[in-house]
Amino acid sequence: MGPILPATCEEVIPLEVVKGYSEYIEFMDTGAAVEPLLENRLGPATMAALQGGSQQIYCSWGIPQSDGGVDLGLAAISDQTAADLTSALRDSVYVELDAIGEEVVFDQGPSSEHRYLDTIIIGDGLLVVSTGTLQGNFARDAWDLVTGRTE
Repeated sequence: MGPILPATCEEVIPLEVVKGYSEYIEFMDTGAAVEPLLENRLGPATMAALQGGSQQIYCSWGIPQSDGGVDLGLAAISDQTAADLTSALRDSVYVELDAIGEEVVFDQGPSSEHRYLDTIIIGDGLLVVSTGTLQGNFARDAWDLVTGRTE
């Protein structure tokens, strides 16, 4: 069956959790406004998997009047999509990290070519991606809250 995604960004990551990263962070946007931002930063394989999910939710947080922000996308994906994306990411600039559970975790830090911190988590029919300039465990917190798992 796969995961049932929350209907709102507040259910994905409550604002009090986000405020734990910085008291200045505010909820910024959702849906159609966030999707193109992710598409501009993520590779085509990740974006295709995200957009092809049977359910999707997009959220954005940031510090007003600054370039500090994070965009988050979640999607319910098939096992085949998960396998294909995992294979593609292993052959990309992303670094595979040690996962806490059975999920697969990839990361790409800022560089001279890419100024964003990206995290991608894949497993159990769920894809979670975050990209932005703010420090915080947005992807991991979303994963944990949606799956009901903790470290």
